This record gives sequence, structure tokens and C-alpha cells, in this order.
Amino acid sequence: MSALFIPWLYIPFPEQINEYAQAVEEHTLKWALKFKLVRGEKHYQHFQASKYGQIVVRACPKATLENLAIASDLITFFYLLDDQCDEANIGKQPEQLRVVFSRFLDVMKQPSLFATDTNPSLASLSDIWQRIHQKASSNLVNRFVNNFKDFFEVYTWEAENRAKNITPSLDTYIKMRSITGGFHWCLNITELVEGINLPTQVRECDEVQNLIRSANNVCTWLNDIVSVEKELKCGDIHNLVLLLQHEYQLTAQEALNRTAELWNVQLQTFIALEQQLPSFGVTVDIELGRYLASIRSWMRAVEHWSYQSGRYRSVVPAQFLQPVAA
Repeated sequence: MSALFIPWLYIPFPEQINEYAQAVEEHTLKWALKFKLVRGEKHYQHFQASKYGQIVVRACPKATLENLAIASDLITFFYLLDDQCDEANIGKQPEQLRVVFSRFLDVMKQPSLFATDTNPSLASLSDIWQRIHQKASSNLVNRFVNNFKDFFEVYTWEAENRAKNITPSLDTYIKMRSITGGFHWCLNITELVEGINLPTQVRECDEVQNLIRSANNVCTWLNDIVSVEKELKCGDIHNLVLLLQHEYQLTAQEALNRTAELWNVQLQTFIALEQQLPSFGVTVDIELGRYLASIRSWMRAVEHWSYQSGRYRSVVPAQFLQPVAA
């Protein structure tokens, strides 16, 4: 197959970088080495090239170093998990994943019980969640856990598809992709590390949920575009480009171009919806403004990282789509 022409999807929001960017990358590398999540020179080089910390330093530009470290460690943990599910045999073993994810949820609920566990994954996750429990309200912890329950269920669904060689429908995949991207628990991270306290009724109202839905699609569909070569190499069908190609009998390049067009619609939708938001009162509007700023920061961070990370080394951005005026 000839090389794909990967467009650079531009997100027209200001980029901010946390002042502790370098420090948090150094921290997370030491943390991963301490818990033996990175072993051997090849794994170390891949970890360094992937630049996981570059996401959170842009997504959480105002967090303290201590709080930023929580976000960076958690994001890194689950990207390493995602690598295993995509590339290793466990990604085709749903029953084994159910056992692993059940233990992860146990850790999230009572992290101190696993602090000295000999399993590196459980011990490292315990370390993160002890810090989360120290800082988060019980409400936020419960939302975290519930979002991860959904996240784990959909990862297991993907594993079942791989094990049985099932190609999901496009509609089903789009629904599930909104969960596997982890966007909801990423917003939980920002609430925690930047101290955002948006009233539940505002966060869950239709206007804000529609915004979150569009932003989620912007992040996850962009990731599908830049990771399509990685998925092809791994033989994994769970990618919007590949499912569009399958469903509509397109060439890979036609499907990639179609995905970019759909992505651009989602970005325009987010911008239009944000401009149409009603007022919830001065005090709430200020907090909502911080929440929306965090959503924009996540989208911008995902764009930057997706094209710069060595996790997708074969992807070379070749073209700018027309940016949407902010």
C-alpha cells in the first residue's frame, strides 16, 4: 500500500504551556522507572520519544507541579496500557482484561491497600490514586471511578472484537470511541488539578454536554487520523478511518480525507455551540469559563502531541486544512 497523505488538522485556540513542563517530564520518567513500567533500552527509547507529559503541560497550563505530576502519571499509565492492548496479546483476551480492570477499580476505590503490591501496574496505580484521594472530593472520586468503569468496559469490547475477528458498525464504533478516548476522565483530571468547581446541574445540562460531545469527537477523531498507520501495522480495525473505508468501500486515502472533513465539522460545531451558551449567573459563568478553557486546552494539547509524539513516528504532517475562525 502506498504511503498515506496525513493532513495536519489545525485547532485555532491559543497554546499555553505550564511553567513546570520540563520538571514534570523528568518526574514522570523517574516515576515510571521507579515502578518498573519502563524496562529495557528499547522500551525506554519509545517512552522518551512518546512525550506523554507534553499533553498535560498544555492541557493543564495553570496547575502546580504537584498537581501536574498526578495528571502526567495517570495519562502515562493509560497510554502504556493502550499500547499493550493495541499491540500485545492481551488486547485479544477479553476475559484476562476483565480480571485486570477489576483489580484496577479495586485500586481506585482503596488505593492504600495496594501500595506495596509486587505487581508494578497495581503499585503504580495505587501511588497515583492515593494522591487523587488526598485532593479530590468524594463526588469527583466517584465520577472518576464511574468514567473508568465505562472506559474499561469498552476496552474489553474492543478485545472481544479482536478475539472474534468482528468488525463493528460505524455507528457503534463512533459511540464507543467517545469512551475509549478517555476524554471524560481527562476533564476530571483538569477539575482536580486546576481546582475547577462547576455545579453539577450546569456541567450536565444539554448545552454543556453537547459542547463536550463535539470536543470529544475533535480529540478522538484527530487521534484516529494520525494513528491510522499504527493501526494498519497492528492489524486493528478500531479506527474511524478504517471503518469508513470498510463501510463505504473507499480507498484508504479517500476514507482519511472523509474523516478529516467530518472532524472539521465537529470543530466548527464546538465553536458555534460555545458562542450560543446561555448565562448561568456571574459567579457560575466565571467557573464555566474556566471549564470551557480547559476543554479548549485539551483539544489544543491533543493536536500538538499527536503530531509531535514519537508514538506515531511514521506520520509526517503534510498539509494544513483551512482553520476555522475562532
